[in-house]
Amino acid sequence: MDLEKCLKKIKDSELDIELLKRENEKLCLENNTKIEKLEVVIDTLEKELEKKLKESGKDKLECKLGSIIFKKMPDEWKYQDEILMAWIISLPEKLKRLFLKVVTTIKKAELKKQIMIDNSMLFENSKIMDDDTKNIDLFLLNEERSYKVEGIEISHQSPKFSYTIKNLKK
Repeated sequence: MDLEKCLKKIKDSELDIELLKRENEKLCLENNTKIEKLEVVIDTLEKELEKKLKESGKDKLECKLGSIIFKKMPDEWKYQDEILMAWIISLPEKLKRLFLKVVTTIKKAELKKQIMIDNSMLFENSKIMDDDTKNIDLFLLNEERSYKVEGIEISHQSPKFSYTIKNLKK
């Protein structure tokens, strides 16, 4: 098949799928209405059972089919981070260290950019030119010396296939 025929077949198939989805929505409308009504029934019965449990004064009521219970829940703690952080920072150093954690992250985009600049002879259009990427040494340079980069592995990726179908304007 040629390009145009393949793309036309894809476009026709996508339109058919959309039509079938719309048909499914219509077919499911009746069931969705029934489901909504049943969910209202369940909600009403849950409220009635909760009321019955409260009136009993107990934490749990049981029968052959099951039980209803008030679960003990832990207190909910809501932290106001900015206020809390300011307060912790005001504490003595010994206490402060118990509750603060310092996180260091690598600025990967900046590092990648600098490595490509410092090793520009190996890169073209932000891609490494050599096919054997495993045996390439990269360096980070400054005025005094160069540093061999460790902990980075570069591998080529296959091109990703995609297609575009243009909309015909009338």
